[in-house]
Amino acid sequence: MTDVTHVDRASQAWLTAPTVFEVNRTPAHSSHKWYARDPQSGQWSDLKQSLDGEWRVEVVQAADINLEEEPATAESFDDSSFERIQVPGHLQTAGLMNHKYVNVQYPWDGHENPLEPNIPENNHVALYRRKFTVSAPVANAKQAGGSVSIVFHGMATAIYVWVNGAFVGYGVDYTKLGTITADMVVQVLVDGKDPATLPVTTFDNGIAMINTESCAALGYDLAAVKQAFDGKCSSVLETTTQQNFD
Repeated sequence: MTDVTHVDRASQAWLTAPTVFEVNRTPAHSSHKWYARDPQSGQWSDLKQSLDGEWRVEVVQAADINLEEEPATAESFDDSSFERIQVPGHLQTAGLMNHKYVNVQYPWDGHENPLEPNIPENNHVALYRRKFTVSAPVANAKQAGGSVSIVFHGMATAIYVWVNGAFVGYGVDYTKLGTITADMVVQVLVDGKDPATLPVTTFDNGIAMINTESCAALGYDLAAVKQAFDGKCSSVLETTTQQNFD
């Protein structure tokens, strides 16, 4: 793999820089499974460690934190007052945020008019933290000269990652919230329980819902309507009316 310059300090300016969409992110590569031994058919990779489960999280106003000097990124930060949330999961379904619908105003409506690439100040950031111990196979592979990466799925719409208080990486994907990876984790992972802090700035739920019956009644082509949302949200869901009204 070609050596790249490693950035060891986060910058809040990346959020409004259209040309910055990844920092310390691993280049595209194959997604094949890998093992430290000869596997049996269908066996789970012993060099892959899941971080699913209970995390600690706090939702704060974006204007109240400085991602370049945020105390919650420190290894010694006391997060005992944070809420608990299951990952994978959603802040809305966990009761930590209100659901957003097309007929409900966003917090900044009538107060701010942010134009791209700017983001509103009256917005939220979710600070995620998790303590974990590196599995023995992964730790052994690291000690043998292997590399370690950390992967996140479905973060909306930007993610900063710290491990043991050290900045690891940043990534965004506005049209398809895909895999967000942070390279160079191997330089900061140590044995023992280590806190990883994850501020996630979001300003859009990325989902459009279309009533198929309404489309038909109005004479709209469903496929054309769905295509009109292409690039404007991460997914389009179809719904139907559950009750008839005269």
